[in-house]
Amino acid sequence: MRIVSYNMHGGFGVDGRFSISRIASHLNQLRADVICLQEVHAFLPHSRFSNQPRRLAHELQMRLCFQRCFGLCFWGFGNAIASRWPVLEVYHHRLPSQREPRGALECRLQTPVGPITVFNTHWGLQPSERIRQAKVLSKHLKRTPSPYLLCGDLNDHPESLPVHILLENTPLQDASMLSAPFATFPAFNPQVRIDYIFHTPNFRVLGAERVIWLASDHLPVIVDLAFLPEKNVTFRGVDL
Repeated sequence: MRIVSYNMHGGFGVDGRFSISRIASHLNQLRADVICLQEVHAFLPHSRFSNQPRRLAHELQMRLCFQRCFGLCFWGFGNAIASRWPVLEVYHHRLPSQREPRGALECRLQTPVGPITVFNTHWGLQPSERIRQAKVLSKHLKRTPSPYLLCGDLNDHPESLPVHILLENTPLQDASMLSAPFATFPAFNPQVRIDYIFHTPNFRVLGAERVIWLASDHLPVIVDLAFLPEKNVTFRGVDL
């Protein structure tokens, strides 16, 4: 299965061009099974009042679940999960935030190898809030039966304390560390890896692909995984 995580920056590219169709065209070329998107806009004035969740679902020809982390009524922005497989359950988790509200979107998918849960998140800009977000999200993950995946823009590097908290308190493994840890930000001259795909030990990393796109200020994370049904996962972690 191919998994993609991409902060699409509302469709605004580093080349100054705004285009949802370009985002969708790039993503369609990857032939992914699951796509986790951050900074998806819905009816915002500065992104031309576009209904990006609906537009992306149509152009990708995938089922799409949207979490509005910030906004009122029908407008706002947040996270989305697009899937080629049926969606069984959807949960919206709020994360502690200082300025801009943040969240984690949880979707349980019916895949050819059985149910798999996918989380998609976008952490805050302040180190102190990312620590709190890591702790709260870890509690949700520890209650989730394996197998599951976590994708997202964590706004922090792999050696940071928030990422360490996340990995210490869950059975998650960093998919990129077993393939190729590409830098993802900024897109025009990538210097740091702040975008991730994590997985429980029920998966084996087959490989990763790197693409250079200017359609956002981030580069996507693209990972191919194999499911290991015989792999049992037991994990206690520590009390948060």
